[in-house]
Amino acid sequence: MRWSSERLEAAGRLDHVALAGSALGYKSLQACGQSGKLAVAQLFAEPIHLIEDVEIGASFETPDAPTPMAPAALGTAFLDSGSSLVQRPASGVLAGGQALTIGDVTAAVALGLISANDAAAVAEERGAPGGPLIASTWTPVPKTTSESPPYLSGRFGNDPRRLHLVVDDKRRFEAGALVYDNVGKRDAAAAIGVVVAPAEPGGIALIQSQTETDRFIVETMQGPSPARIKS
Repeated sequence: MRWSSERLEAAGRLDHVALAGSALGYKSLQACGQSGKLAVAQLFAEPIHLIEDVEIGASFETPDAPTPMAPAALGTAFLDSGSSLVQRPASGVLAGGQALTIGDVTAAVALGLISANDAAAVAEERGAPGGPLIASTWTPVPKTTSESPPYLSGRFGNDPRRLHLVVDDKRRFEAGALVYDNVGKRDAAAAIGVVVAPAEPGGIALIQSQTETDRFIVETMQGPSPARIKS
């Protein structure tokens, strides 16, 4: 971190990490947008072009003002609006042992609790993770899938069957391949189902429930293929 222009800014380098936008110190919307391309170029060792950060005239901007903070006389007040809940001290000394957000450090500088010269060091010491950045082990909870994807709602009846169709032990059917009755005509309007997911082997298809046959034709990209319900 570094203290610059009355704010904390990112400084230094981390492998495989590139900053963009206001985190990199850009102020105008155009420069922030262009910095996204700059970050990608930096990560993939592509040519980097300088960005011109031109702010609009002061007459179009909201005038700068001191950071609004509740007066200490009102009782309990906090340095930042986030979840850190670092209280504004009445004595002019911050309590020890608390992790500070960037907003906490900035407010502390504005209040004179932290020197501007020390702001960067305090932010790194009390707000940084203290070690290398590592990938999170968090993964989203798998979503339960319905029998019929939303975009196929009603296409093959209100209650289509989900069947595993195969032709042999090796052939796979790609998602989107239309399924026909093996004795009917083959055009999109006459399709009785569609493959919604490939399988090993074959594919998973939605078939209209009133179909009685167990023999089908799957229209693959390579041409029509016979198919049957996997036993």
